[in-house]
Amino acid sequence: MTLTKLALLVTLFDLAFLQPKIYAQSSTSFPDGIGLEIGGGQNDFYWRGNGPQGPFGWEPMNYTDSYLTPNARLTYHATILDGFALLPFTGYNEFGGTANISGNHPQYSFQAFELGTALLYEFSHISVGLGFKEKLGLSARYRDAQANINEDFTKEFSGWYDDAGIRCSYYVSPITFSLEGWFSVSNMAGLSSPITIQENHFRFLAGYTF
Repeated sequence: MTLTKLALLVTLFDLAFLQPKIYAQSSTSFPDGIGLEIGGGQNDFYWRGNGPQGPFGWEPMNYTDSYLTPNARLTYHATILDGFALLPFTGYNEFGGTANISGNHPQYSFQAFELGTALLYEFSHISVGLGFKEKLGLSARYRDAQANINEDFTKEFSGWYDDAGIRCSYYVSPITFSLEGWFSVSNMAGLSSPITIQENHFRFLAGYTF
């Protein structure tokens, strides 16, 4: 069982057994309930190692030029202890990376479904925490306008991949503004591959809690 699935089970237990007791005894100023977050992020994509160089034979390199992509997800804020909360979420994530090679900008682009949770510590109008998520690859493309390449390689990246992250939020109920950083835990090329493919994703999200 992954950390994400364990955290979601803890959240379900919290909703069924702990929440009624907590709210019967006290109240919290942090917005609770179902929410929607939308935003965008900067992506860094790293392709390292020796051996077969990618699905189409291209050399490994770092794709860290400016590359902004959209994100959207549903959230649920659940208080588990005084000052602590879980924030399970699920939604759409676009990531990848682009490089700048003498004015040419080859690009890897991925679309994914993601499922995760964050453990938050809350004080005043601020929350900070750590998160873990899994993403399922829905589509993947490589584009190189100079070489006239636009190739689909979804088949090579159709599995689940794990990320760990950090989150910092400022809220004025019911609005939340958040910064997140997510870092690959698993190798997108596979455990047995001689190359390593990972990504970093830095996001700004604006949220509304219903």
